[in-house]
Amino acid sequence: MYIMKKVFLIASMLVASVSAFSQVFREVVYLKNGSVVKGDIVEFQPDKLIKMETADGSLFVFEYNDIEKITREREACDYQPVYDEPREVGYDNASFLNRGYRGFVSVESLLGDFIGCGIATTHGKQVNEKFFVGGGVGMLIAEDWMEDHYSFPVYAALRVDFLNKKISPFMGLRTGIDFAAEGPSGFYGDFSFGCRFKRSSVSFGINSMRGNYYDSDDRDWVYYDDHYVSGYYYDYSDSYYRAFNFVTRFSFEF
Repeated sequence: MYIMKKVFLIASMLVASVSAFSQVFREVVYLKNGSVVKGDIVEFQPDKLIKMETADGSLFVFEYNDIEKITREREACDYQPVYDEPREVGYDNASFLNRGYRGFVSVESLLGDFIGCGIATTHGKQVNEKFFVGGGVGMLIAEDWMEDHYSFPVYAALRVDFLNKKISPFMGLRTGIDFAAEGPSGFYGDFSFGCRFKRSSVSFGINSMRGNYYDSDDRDWVYYDDHYVSGYYYDYSDSYYRAFNFVTRFSFEF
């Protein structure tokens, strides 16, 4: 009888141990839209975002402001965490569209009143998943009618990404001052549409700067006289105009 009681006690302890070890803890994220995600948090950026991996290997990225609460709950180890709502609640792993710093490096070509090329770098803040605001500086080498134009555009920038996906159309706007090292300085403007492919993009648009040319209708006779020869020559004056150019731009985003 004593042996039977001892065997029963040992068996009860084994069952309790197995039951205890069969319980594991999982993080549970409750979203403000009512969705619930269960899995393991693999990255946490305070006040920005969290990344969670579910049991099937899926990775989800959530902005901090979309989270109602995060808890740690006990569950059976053979339980497979599931996503309780459609997966479009996630951000398609496009974490570069979350709030915070965003930058661009671009190369571009110009055709129109100016013919040339340039580079630019833009930096600023991603306000939300659609709107970016910032500023940048560029360097332009072009030919303006019969003379060269070397300048450094300094501008404010606005960009709108229409979709929070890896591939998305977008609209860009730049406005500022084109500071010329050779040629006239003046207002700088750029309006474009394009498409983003993950972290690279291509866009097409219209660019406007200040140009100048020699006006043959605005000329004066100037008399000259030295020890060897004398006479008259035409004195042509510079005339300024608003130049418009077609721009093709390739950019890398980070």
